This record gives sequence, C-alpha cells and structure tokens, in this order.
Amino acid sequence: KLNYHPNLLASNFRRQKTHTIGLIIPDVTNPFFTTIARGVEDQARKKQFKVFVCSTDEDADIEKEYIDDLIQRRVEGFVIAPSTGGGKYLFDLQDDKIKFVVVDREVKNLKADIVHSDNVDGAYRLTNYLIKLGHRRIAIINGAMQTSVAIQRFTGYEKALLESNVPIVDALVKGNDWRMESSYKHTMELLTSKFSPTAIFAANNILGVGVLRALRETGLKVPTDMSVVCFDDVPVASLMYPFLTVVVQSPYTMGKLATQILLEKRSGQGLTERQDIVLKPNFIIRESCRPLRNSGETHILSGMEDKQQK
Repeated sequence: KLNYHPNLLASNFRRQKTHTIGLIIPDVTNPFFTTIARGVEDQARKKQFKVFVCSTDEDADIEKEYIDDLIQRRVEGFVIAPSTGGGKYLFDLQDDKIKFVVVDREVKNLKADIVHSDNVDGAYRLTNYLIKLGHRRIAIINGAMQTSVAIQRFTGYEKALLESNVPIVDALVKGNDWRMESSYKHTMELLTSKFSPTAIFAANNILGVGVLRALRETGLKVPTDMSVVCFDDVPVASLMYPFLTVVVQSPYTMGKLATQILLEKRSGQGLTERQDIVLKPNFIIRESCRPLRNSGETHILSGMEDKQQK
C-alpha cells in the first residue's frame, strides 16, 4: 500500500486543482522515454498544466516513493510507464479513483487506460525480414521478461521463427534487463558460443548500443560479419554507417495521447470506457543486414539489395 491515509488524502487529491500532473518513467537516460516526456509536457502545456518528471531507474520501490510523494504534492493525475516488476501500486491508485494513464508497458490484470505499441507485430516483422534473407541462427537480446514489452517482443520473434519452421535455440535467446552493459555481455557470449548467430535482434535502442559496441570491439563488421536489427532507433542510427534496420515507435505521440486522455478524464470530458490505444511501429530497412547464400552460415559479400531508407 502507498504511504498515505487513503480516505482523507485521496479525497483532497480529487478536489485539489493544482494544474500539475506526474510523469513516472523507468529510465530518463533512454531517448525513448525522454521523447515520451516531451510529448507529455507539450500536451500538458497546451492546457496550462505543469509536469513533475520522475525516473525510477527500473526500481519498483522508487516508483512507489514517487507516487506517494506526488500524491502529497496534489498532482491531478499521472502518466506512468511502469518499472520492471513495478505497477502493483497502480491498483491502489485505481481503488482510490485517482486518475492515471499507463504508457508503453502493460500491467497484468490492470484495467486502465493505456497507450502502447504493437510490440508483437514489430518484432515479428524484424525477425521475418531476417528469415527472408536466409538467416536461421537469429539471436534475440531481450530486456526484463517481467515487462510486457519484453514478453511481447519475444512473442513476435518466436512467431516468425515458428511460421518458417526455424528452430528456437535456447542458446540464442539472451537478456534479463534493459541495460547496455548486459547487452554487451550477452553479445560477447554469443560470439564465443558454438551456436554463434548470423544475425542479432536487439529488443530496444539501449540494448542495440551494447550489441554494436561488442561487435566493434571484436572487429566484426555490420553487415559483412553480422546482421543487426533493432526495435527502436538507436541514437544517431540514421546517421551512422552502416545504417541500421529498425522498427520505430512513436513515443512523442504516446506521450501526447496519454496526456490528452488523462486531462480529458480529469475534466469529465473524456470517454467513460477504458481506452486501449495501440500504435503500429514503422519498419525501416537500411543497410545493417545481408542475405545469406543459403541456409548455412556464409554471408554474401555483395551489397544489400533492399533500397536504403533514411
């Protein structure tokens, strides 16, 4: 439970007009979440609201502390991207009829308004693209499987492999958190494994940076020695060479829509039923993947046949 007296404080919370809202995100260093924050702030500013931005560092206990603190500050609602293993405190908010909208990550059994991406479809398209190029040893470096996005991205990866009768090899499935250092370590493990992949799917931008760092340090070239795809644009991915093939989410739109829903419901103007808004990610083919000669392990040394998109 949250550290406040629910009846009195929640009652005051609902009546108070401070023209402030709380935004809780798991990682302020991740450009994806800072772009969500920009969307939240821009939409809030249009309605003369200010935003308290809090970063939990993927820690559920810190998430709880911020929720408690912002309630005491009488914010008029929340936009929340739950931390790894977090979100359980949102049930308390719902019980006390405090307005909030979830963004990016779902919380199991929580019937709340949410704006998020079609993670299954995005991961499926990336994996299927690699399969069509002839890859069979496709590794995935995923994030924390306590989060809905990691589960959904693995589901998309798995779906593409199963549809093409490509075996799912446990040794090619890596990941336990969303940190670059972990991704770097997992990539190094893959490169020294007897199941060394021909392609790597990084499940978000920060993990993608770890993959690229490991490949660079070992002298492997993308895509000559390893094909790489990423869920989310790695920072400056469209400016670096080779240009990375990615699916791109719409974090700014997520932030704006979540804030719009929150403020409309706060004013009594929004839809009364639960809103579940799913945004389709964009698939962008660049130059980080090569086709294989056959179903074996050898890369074609000629250039990409797919048209580069910037």
